Amino acid sequence: MVGLSLPLFSLFSQHAFVKKEWYNILAPGFDKRCITLSPANKTIGQRQSSENLKGRVFKISLADCNYQAEAQSWRTLSFKVDEVKGFDCYTNFYGMDITRDKACSMVKKWHSLIEATVQAKTQDGYIIRLFSIAFTKRTNKQVKATTYAKSSHKKLIVKKMQEIMQATVQKSTLKELVKTL
Repeated sequence: MVGLSLPLFSLFSQHAFVKKEWYNILAPGFDKRCITLSPANKTIGQRQSSENLKGRVFKISLADCNYQAEAQSWRTLSFKVDEVKGFDCYTNFYGMDITRDKACSMVKKWHSLIEATVQAKTQDGYIIRLFSIAFTKRTNKQVKATTYAKSSHKKLIVKKMQEIMQATVQKSTLKELVKTL
């Protein structure tokens, strides 16, 4: 063997994870408090490893946050790291979304899609932007193939959706709103 003069153990000592530290990512208000682990570069000189973690956003499914929620795996929650103490990263709720496959399965041909958006302030001062989606539904004895809604009906439905979202956000705190969602 020509050209390989390094011992075998020195090849493995240069692995990237040798220079990393592992941190617990803690989410507020769920069955599983520690939702995941995350690597960060070790503290070297002036560079603190905690500064690498602050501001990071972690996306995780709702099924991974709660023990008995496998049916809710299509909901993804985002958490943003606000504070690091020791090897624990404390997060705040940053957003919720649905997976692409679930969104695609909800959209159907011959039905009307109605979307509404609202921006409101919670009781504890957080500004929340909510997006909601609704679809028309066939009735039991419907003969017609399509279930389209008139634009005037859509406007009324959007207005009602916005009123409900606005009232729900304004009467609750962020923690209560996350549990509601």
